[in-house]
Amino acid sequence: MAVIILAALILPAVYKDKIRVDLEKEIDRQIDADVTFSDVRVRLFSHFPNLTLSLTDLLVMGKEEFRTDTLTSVKEARLELKLWSLLTKREVEIKSIQLEDPEIHIYVLKDGRANYNITKPSTDSIQQTQPSSVNIAIDKLSIHHGDIFYTDWKKNIFVSAVDIEHEGGGDFLKNIFDYETNTVIRQFSLTYDKVQYFLKKTVGIDLIMEMNLPENKFTFKENRIQVNHFVFSVEGFFQQVVNEYAMKLKFQAQETAFKNILSLIPGLYMKNFDYMETHGDLGFSGFLDGVYSDSTKEMPAFRFDMNVKNAMVKIDSLPDAFNNINFDLAIENRERILDSTVIDLKNFHVELGKHPVHGKIKIQGLHTPRIAADVFADVEIASLERLFPIKKLALKGKVNCELKANGIYDEKKSVLPAFNLNLQLTDGYIKYDTLPRPISNIHFHLNAGSKDGKLEDMIVDFRKIHAEVDDNILHGFLKLKGYPDTEIDADLDADLDLEDLEKIYPMKDYVMKGKFTLDVLAKGLYSKAKNKFPLVDTKMKLTNGSVQYKKYPYPIKDIQFFAEATSKTNNLADAKFNVSKLTYTLEDQPFEISGSLANLNNYEYSLSINGRADLSKLAQVYPLNGIQLTGIIDAQLKTSGLLNDLETGNYTKVASTGKMSFSNIGVSGPAIKNPIKISTALFTFTPAKVILENMEGSFGKSNVKIHGDISNYMAFATQSKDLIRGDLNLSCDTLDLNEWMPPAQTATGKPVVAEDTIHSKLTVIEVPKNIDFVFDSEIHGLKYEDLEITNMDGEITVKDGVLSLHETGFNSLNAKFSFSGSYNTRDIAHPIFDFDMDVKDLDIHRAYQEIGLMRKLAPSAANTYGKFSVTYKLQGELTKDMQPKLETLTGGGIMRIADAKINGMKMFDEISKSAKKKEINDPHLKDFEMETEIKDGKIIVKPFSIKVSGFDADIEGVNTMGGVINYLVKIELIPLTKIKIPFHVTGRYDNPKVALGKGHTLPY
Repeated sequence: MAVIILAALILPAVYKDKIRVDLEKEIDRQIDADVTFSDVRVRLFSHFPNLTLSLTDLLVMGKEEFRTDTLTSVKEARLELKLWSLLTKREVEIKSIQLEDPEIHIYVLKDGRANYNITKPSTDSIQQTQPSSVNIAIDKLSIHHGDIFYTDWKKNIFVSAVDIEHEGGGDFLKNIFDYETNTVIRQFSLTYDKVQYFLKKTVGIDLIMEMNLPENKFTFKENRIQVNHFVFSVEGFFQQVVNEYAMKLKFQAQETAFKNILSLIPGLYMKNFDYMETHGDLGFSGFLDGVYSDSTKEMPAFRFDMNVKNAMVKIDSLPDAFNNINFDLAIENRERILDSTVIDLKNFHVELGKHPVHGKIKIQGLHTPRIAADVFADVEIASLERLFPIKKLALKGKVNCELKANGIYDEKKSVLPAFNLNLQLTDGYIKYDTLPRPISNIHFHLNAGSKDGKLEDMIVDFRKIHAEVDDNILHGFLKLKGYPDTEIDADLDADLDLEDLEKIYPMKDYVMKGKFTLDVLAKGLYSKAKNKFPLVDTKMKLTNGSVQYKKYPYPIKDIQFFAEATSKTNNLADAKFNVSKLTYTLEDQPFEISGSLANLNNYEYSLSINGRADLSKLAQVYPLNGIQLTGIIDAQLKTSGLLNDLETGNYTKVASTGKMSFSNIGVSGPAIKNPIKISTALFTFTPAKVILENMEGSFGKSNVKIHGDISNYMAFATQSKDLIRGDLNLSCDTLDLNEWMPPAQTATGKPVVAEDTIHSKLTVIEVPKNIDFVFDSEIHGLKYEDLEITNMDGEITVKDGVLSLHETGFNSLNAKFSFSGSYNTRDIAHPIFDFDMDVKDLDIHRAYQEIGLMRKLAPSAANTYGKFSVTYKLQGELTKDMQPKLETLTGGGIMRIADAKINGMKMFDEISKSAKKKEINDPHLKDFEMETEIKDGKIIVKPFSIKVSGFDADIEGVNTMGGVINYLVKIELIPLTKIKIPFHVTGRYDNPKVALGKGHTLPY
């Protein structure tokens, strides 16, 4: 006993450090992620005679774009270690693992990148030189209070398994063994393609599975799987073959009581479920047979059958039972193509008291399904509401519905099955329990259908529409036939007091008042192609309206609104819409709008706006969360004319006058990253253009002045395809582009902490496609990433998704740049750039430090000192974080260097060793010109001559974007002999290999 106690005290202390070191080495060798734990403890008695290693607060963080996303967190991980292996083999052998409160988050992005790919690739050489000191030979795995979350945006699969208890065991040292497990998931949820299949269901799994690890084949033996009260078993196998999955599985219900299937229905799994009175028989079976492949879209054949016979359900809260429940459902796919799936509800029938629902539905195919349906329902809504209660809402009424349909549904081609729907609601009633008044006495009769499934023959006929809220009544009818040419027959009347409407649908923190009336009369054909418009006499009126925010003492009051639509001749040319008055007053500041639209063949319009708006007061009445507004907008505008004159540019026939001024406008607050201020701006409107006489303001840290003309604005406002044009002068003291970049996020959409630089990347900014603006710019300072630019001037064009710079000059890095180019986001998924530049006297080393593209294209500049000039053309595609996609780059140009010193370049170091000339290492280069070309992911250096530390040399070659090099360097080692010794340099930039002598060729 004394020996055991002594061992319990000594052994954990002796082996604790070794175990920790070996474990950390193995983690570093195998895992490419950040793995941490707060404490390590070693005990003897927990798994005597073996040791127990406890890791507290184990945390695994993702890598790269998932770096700030937690992959796994475990409150405590207990590993059973074989003591005999430590004593005799000096190795750590893990026998069992127990996880307390683990939480696992698995993410798969839309492009397929996953956060669980954290294992390092292994090579034979690494395995030989770094043998593992940790041997995993577990025969038991336990999980207590675990949570697993799987989020797959690529396949739209979202799974959560909460409160997992798992006990499993098997001999993992064997190639083929039985793994026996008992698992309980207390809350299991599954959503696939926006459909919620399971919501917080309890799942139990008891099974013995044969694990064939060499073949990745898993065969079900004894098993019992339970979802809520529904119990079934599986026989067969599941096997992974490369990137495909082979399977041959059969499913069979183990218990046939009808109540078990009810537990799967949302809302029916209640605490007193076991005491619900039910009877009836359930049958369930199915199979999966074949191969699933994501790449080839192959899928296994399958069939699932479920039938219920002579079932009954009696719930205490309902006066009547559901009787005579029968249905026969088959879901089948024999063709192994998803779109060939057939869902066949051959017949179903249920009765609630004297109210039956019965019919049949068959759906063949998924994308353009053929639908055959015959359904009848006679339903008491109050009974259904007690069965499926809606929180805080009471519903009543009787629904009688009959639907017949037969044909193909194709949304893209606007094809419907031939159908007929007859739906009638009587004595309807809706009431929220927090509100004093219901909507009552709701009636309508809907008859809809199409004999051939064509929209032009479809009829939607609402008869006897009626609803009441106290003395507020809506009634009438509405009938529509055909599309796009539509026959309309409508008569609707509403007389509403807004104070009464608030009793059934209150607006939080607002009080509304006013009388609203609506009178709609319409009859006839609407057809744009035939110039037809129905006879219409419709009026809408709001009088003595007001809206008051309860936290602000002054209401928007005196709201008056009068509008009407008329047509007396069934002709588009005679149709007219008129808003004769829309006015309101806020703190004695009135605002008024009026306008009309007539002759729908040529759209004769008029619009008048007159008023003054104090944004700070409006923001008090209607506060915007996280946004503060200040300033005054003063508008006096009038415009009228024909749309055709706008489209043809015939502005002499268009009347448009007025001004709109902005003063001391401010937009700020927690929701606004960079405050916007407009000190003053004046827009003068003419028929042809808007004259921006002067605008001064600031956007974030940038102080801006703009003036110029904006044209085609009316056509832009009325035609979605027209571009608004601008010819503007822009001046700015400092334009900081970095502060306008979207906030950095992790791969899973979480915000990134300020100190995280991994995710602090630019993202693609879309250039507007609906504008054509030309800016004559003068920008004194510009910041983009780490680059600072001064004295930038030139022409900037923004047109149809492309930003272009024309003969733009600027200073940066103490050098003079001349630049022309474009940034094109017409295809936002594949933005491209194309530029020409001419740079004078740029510091090589500083350019390498501050220009990211130079670090990728010219890694040798890292230790090169001197200045160079370059004339270059480059084009290619950009990644999502605005970095050049190197494999798409094409271009070329000439670089000139008068004097440069290269330190530590390994290529010259290796050549100096082969030539036995130390002065070639860290060479001094003078007076040379080098031409390069970029294509097919390579940089081709054309032949050029140079003096390398006094030696005449000829250099040519190629290197890839990944750093692989292939150069031919010829050096005149003995002066005046004109004999140049060839050196062939291959390998990688950071690990070159030099071969001396002739006979080498270059790959271009």
